[in-house]
Amino acid sequence: MPLQMFPVRVAVETVRAQHCLSCAHDGHILVDTYAIVSGTTILSQLVETVLSALGHPQLALNARGLVQVNNWKALPFEQITDNPDETVHSLFKDISGHITLRILTKPSTSDSASTQCITDLKQRLLKTAVSKNPQILNSVDNQQIKELISQVIAGDDPAILNHEQINSINEWLETLDQGDERRRSVFDYRLTSLRTYRSGRQILTDAYPHWSGLR
Repeated sequence: MPLQMFPVRVAVETVRAQHCLSCAHDGHILVDTYAIVSGTTILSQLVETVLSALGHPQLALNARGLVQVNNWKALPFEQITDNPDETVHSLFKDISGHITLRILTKPSTSDSASTQCITDLKQRLLKTAVSKNPQILNSVDNQQIKELISQVIAGDDPAILNHEQINSINEWLETLDQGDERRRSVFDYRLTSLRTYRSGRQILTDAYPHWSGLR
């Protein structure tokens, strides 16, 4: 039986050392290219095989694979199949022209002390920000998620979070960002209206000096 080979687009991305590899969905692009994949490769070995073929075998030690179909949300391998020994031919051959294998990697650091200092600094900044605006936690509807966030803010690492909990926290953060954006839009609108009013009033004052004393 001849080898079943097919091309797959590959994007290798690096996640910042301070970020969580298991919950990250994107990173800084290192490589965006195509790789020829053997259909007999099993899914659990796909990332290591592709990275080795691209000349980056060292990245496989701390890497995670996701598959993105067209512009849809990228899915990690464990959400695609429960069988890590399934071949990539059976999974992707028929849609290989529409998928991107996204490989997220997390660089190792030789300066763990520096990394710990950065982590401690971020923790202090987070606690200070929340202490200045404690009502921010009132927008969390889910009591369990609220308790998890409080643990993180307090510096107590919670037990391993599942994907549902991570997604809930990310959705809450996105809601906060959207709220800030709406407030900025309202402020910008009011500021523009005020400037327009003052500009129009100045024009009238210049045209009719006797109005200058009016309020």
